[in-house]
Amino acid sequence: MLKRVNQALNEAREQRNDVVWITHAGVIRCVRWLIEHGERLPQASEWTMPACGFGEWFSLPLDPP
Repeated sequence: MLKRVNQALNEAREQRNDVVWITHAGVIRCVRWLIEHGERLPQASEWTMPACGFGEWFSLPLDPP
């Protein structure tokens, strides 16, 4: 899943426009991981970020900090 989300994230970065994704918490977790940690695969103990709540939204930068 991280690989597929990373491909979509890279395509969004290439567009250089605002992008809106309407998706489930798993994709949001993947995007957050990729922005914070790059393409490195997480260990199970690192994959502890909470899921967003029902109807909750996030605004994330496309580029890493």
